[in-house]
This record gives sequence, structure tokens and C-alpha cells, in this order.
Amino acid sequence: MPRSKETWYWPQAGKRWNKTWKPNPEFWRDKTCIDIGIWKGHLNARALKEYNCKTIIGVEPFEEHRVDCERVCPNTKLYKQIEDLPENISVDIIIMHGLIKLLGKYWKEQVSLLLSKVNARFIHVRHGVKNNFTGLDRETNIYDLKNYDDMPSQEELVLFFKSKNYLEKALNKHQGSCFEYKVDAK
Repeated sequence: MPRSKETWYWPQAGKRWNKTWKPNPEFWRDKTCIDIGIWKGHLNARALKEYNCKTIIGVEPFEEHRVDCERVCPNTKLYKQIEDLPENISVDIIIMHGLIKLLGKYWKEQVSLLLSKVNARFIHVRHGVKNNFTGLDRETNIYDLKNYDDMPSQEELVLFFKSKNYLEKALNKHQGSCFEYKVDAK
């Protein structure tokens, strides 16, 4: 019997679930989210089921992934790009898992635009190390990057989010490349 698309993609998604979502269920429980780079929505559907974490908006540039996501997350409003988002979105968490590296030299511009449109208490970022990525043959690379040399370091992200009134906050033991930022309520 052929495997469904959901079964086919789960090994890759399952690793991400275990490293990114599973370590801190209370962080996700009963929250609303916007997911930038929602992909096919499998992890968001699981978060809804396990944590009542509702992804109300997703951004995904590739139509095939949006179509799959609509099937898996029918109550999530999907947009093709950050520029298409409406103004004044309020959620608990902005999710950016594996996204910032795909923005290359445009990362500050795109994340600043996102933060101008979305009000959130938390930003949850999964961000890798520069030399682990080549950028070649990545279908979700909308800028036709040939490498990820322009992606920021973790230190650059901390400074950037701090300038936007978000502070890095250790809500759990960071596993690998996951970091959480919380609004600085000065």
C-alpha cells in the first residue's frame, strides 16, 4: 500500500517535532501562533492536537506546500509572503523555524517587516550554524541563494531582536539550534 504524503514527510518532521516542539509543551499550550515558513503544516496540526496551540496564520511561498497545508490545517489562513500579511496581527508566538537562513542578506528587512505587522509576546526561532548549509537545490529558497553566507550568527540575532524589544529567554534547555525571545516589558 502506498504511503500518504503525511506518512512520507513525517520522518523529517518527526525529528523537528522532537527537537523543537516537544521539549517544552507548556510554552506551546493554549497559545495562538503565526508560522513563517509553515511548510506543509504537519507540525502545526500536531501542536493543535497535543497542546491546543492554534496556528491562525501561516506564510509559505510555495503553492504545493500551501495546498497540502490547507488540507492538514484547514483553519489556518495562509499567505504567500510576509508582504501579503495584513497589519495589526496579534498572536502569542511568532514561529520562525529554519527560516532566517533562507532570507539571506534580506533577513533584517523581512523580519523587520514581519515585526511591523505582528504583535507577539514570544518569537520562537530555530536557526542553524552558517557553515552547515550550502543553499544549493533548496526549493524553498525564494531569493535564489547559492549559499547562506549572509545569514546572521546567533549573536547578531540576539542584538537584532533586542533592538526590537525582544530579549533572549531560556524557557527550556536549548536543544541544538532553538532559541526563544520574549518581549521586554520594561
